Amino acid sequence: MNPMLIQRLVAIAEAADAARHGSKEPVYQAACEELQMSRATLLKKLNAVRPKKVRKQRADAGKTALTRDEAVTISGMLMETIRDTGKRTMSVDKAIDSLRDNGFIQAEKVDQKTGEISPLSTSAITRALKQYKLHPDQLRAPAPAQQLASLHPNHVWQLDASICVLTRLKGFSVTPDYASWMSGSTTITNRPT
Repeated sequence: MNPMLIQRLVAIAEAADAARHGSKEPVYQAACEELQMSRATLLKKLNAVRPKKVRKQRADAGKTALTRDEAVTISGMLMETIRDTGKRTMSVDKAIDSLRDNGFIQAEKVDQKTGEISPLSTSAITRALKQYKLHPDQLRAPAPAQQLASLHPNHVWQLDASICVLTRLKGFSVTPDYASWMSGSTTITNRPT
């Protein structure tokens, strides 16, 4: 879009926003005729030039009604029903129903205004398990690979055999300590000193 078109679209968007409810359509029709474009194209271009409204975050965002003890119980049951091959034999839904029926968990929320008690949904419980880092997918994830830290530069000594120069001395047998038999007077041609 060129700068002139952007400037005109901003003016149209401001006019449409200032128009009362139900009177935006004449503004859009006049703009379509002026700019020689369809209504869908005009609305798409208007959305591109309008500033995005910041969505207000919920007041209870990040909070859950599921207690950690209940999350541990649900997670334990789910982990026990996973076979060695990785197959899950029980869904989260069945685990929640079974634990509720046997009285191990309540997993419910209380409306503060009315006092009404309603059970938490399966998706809310799954979100809470992930928030507590107790979801089976998180618990069965492999440990992250990270470089080990040493206490100081010479804490761990390593030998890289790929850059070593090995020489075999004439007249000596191959034994584990044959290198110690080499005296300082013995020289090998083309050997770095």
